[in-house]
Amino acid sequence: MNEEAPQPIQEVITRFLEGHASEEDVEILYAWLQESEAHRNYFHEMNNTYQASVTLARYNQPKINAAWEQLAQDIQASGRTVEHPALKPHPKSSFFLKIAASVTLLAVAGTFLYILYLLSTEFAAKQSTLVYNAGENNMRILLPDSSFVWLNRHSTLEYAPSFGTTNREVHLKGEAFFDVRKNKKQPFIVKAENIQVLVRGTKFNVQAYTAEPSIKTTLEEGKIELYVSGMASHFVMRPGDQITLDTEANKVSRRKVNPADFSAWKEEQLAFDSTPLRDIILQLENRYKVNIVADSTVALDERMSITIENETLEEVLGLIQDVSTIRARRDGKNIILTNN
Repeated sequence: MNEEAPQPIQEVITRFLEGHASEEDVEILYAWLQESEAHRNYFHEMNNTYQASVTLARYNQPKINAAWEQLAQDIQASGRTVEHPALKPHPKSSFFLKIAASVTLLAVAGTFLYILYLLSTEFAAKQSTLVYNAGENNMRILLPDSSFVWLNRHSTLEYAPSFGTTNREVHLKGEAFFDVRKNKKQPFIVKAENIQVLVRGTKFNVQAYTAEPSIKTTLEEGKIELYVSGMASHFVMRPGDQITLDTEANKVSRRKVNPADFSAWKEEQLAFDSTPLRDIILQLENRYKVNIVADSTVALDERMSITIENETLEEVLGLIQDVSTIRARRDGKNIILTNN
């Protein structure tokens, strides 16, 4: 491994990998990465180790347990004893301390290489495509080309190991904000459902949840080219443009928006500025994992302007009721909206 980074940088990297980095942290990290190839190599080693530890803890616990049992049998057969440590999934703790503690624990028990050997073949196979899954929390990702990605809850980002060498192509399911580093020779491509976004260096947001009837692309900075499956021509976007693809009708619409409203989720916010109720419902269903049903009295085209930060679902429904004639009630696991 490369020489260790200074403690303040290690702390920034830890916060970034665990999803706690501030905007200032991101800028500090980016500047540090630009200083040398050694810095970038160090970060990628840390990132690889982090992802490996999370994957092993999340998916391979049964095999780790089996490895311990086999080792215990071998040792006991020789007349010695061994205790089975309680290994738990990745906690929200210091990344560097966690890795050090894990390696020390396994090494002391004499099983580190043994367990890695048992898992190496399956783990290597899983790495043929790198996959990031955001669960209940947003995730920040630094790609090999030093582009940053903010991955929204319940979203997935995939790319091949060749990313940054032969191509810069990623596949998105869900929502992500991209801060793409410029490279005139190698365009950055985002594939999501029925669209393909081609850029060389810019900031933009793509919302492409499989269950939703529309795909939204919002440009904050720079210029992008948007391609839609089945359409001969493409769309050139400028800052403040938002293009929406109605996937059911295969129709495209364009409008001017405040881009910050559509990336507020990065800061755990939802900002709706004259947004149709049907779009608000979809966002609330995704954020709070509930099913919201509007009866025939509710106008889904009604537009609302509200900002949501740390409010509970009940508080959000209260906000909607305050600014409209809509009323909400629970019916089992569903939220029913009616027009009073």
